[in-house]
Amino acid sequence: MLGSDLKLEVALPFGVPDGRGRRARGAVVVPVNGRGEMLGAEEPNPFRAALLLLASSTERIGPFRGDDVDVGLLGSLLPVDRDMLLVQLNRLTFGDVRFQTVACPAAGCGKRVDVQLDLSTVAPPDVPPEASGRLSLPDGRGVRYRLPTAGDQVALHGLPSDELEAAFIERCVRPAPEGHARSLGPDEVMSLPSATRAEIVREMIAASPELDMTLDLDCVECGQTFRFVYEPVHSLLSELRASRPALLKEVHYLAFYYHWSHGEILSLSRSLRREYLAILDEELSRPQGGAS
Repeated sequence: MLGSDLKLEVALPFGVPDGRGRRARGAVVVPVNGRGEMLGAEEPNPFRAALLLLASSTERIGPFRGDDVDVGLLGSLLPVDRDMLLVQLNRLTFGDVRFQTVACPAAGCGKRVDVQLDLSTVAPPDVPPEASGRLSLPDGRGVRYRLPTAGDQVALHGLPSDELEAAFIERCVRPAPEGHARSLGPDEVMSLPSATRAEIVREMIAASPELDMTLDLDCVECGQTFRFVYEPVHSLLSELRASRPALLKEVHYLAFYYHWSHGEILSLSRSLRREYLAILDEELSRPQGGAS
């Protein structure tokens, strides 16, 4: 089957260790194929769906290539890196300019407001020098932590609200070094007052860099100004889920007329699949010559 040579180089904001004590920030994404579209549309955990989609569409991250770019490696990325890959993959698959419709949040309004976002303008944020940090408590004790990863979001998604804080702390607060009584591990943090725990979690999340994809919108109906935040995970997956019925029809037509297998058709990129369908439509629309 034919493929596509189209690909896009991506500079990750933070990057991955390159094995030489530095961070590698270069990555390459290729267009989403039908298999990736199905994975993104059918996996119920959106954060895992994003990693499955990227695993099928990322050719290289730093020194890692091919099968080494799997869900495990992608899950070790900071969310800001995963989101940058998704933004660039979205551009490659659907184009630079994306449209969404959101409802005005003002009480009694709910007017639908159209949003246009140019993904080519998304810039990497400033990032910390390390994926870890230390928080100092008022009593002089400290909490050592690592920044949450894309894999943490997969694991934490769907947990009951009364279990979420403990699971987050268990995953991201580092154990206290032996003999360091002034450093708190996960168990000690969980024994702190709830307000203190909540503040620790807030500061850890605030330390995680994010893409700035916020727009201030004005409602033409009520005049309310409100803030819209474009979410790379949910925005791309919502497009794939909405287009799943069309994908199934496209697979059916190509299989019916070309006799290609399900796997062969799903290996095609979205754009190449549409090109074959356009050719097929042209052929089927051509008047058939009658007997003279």
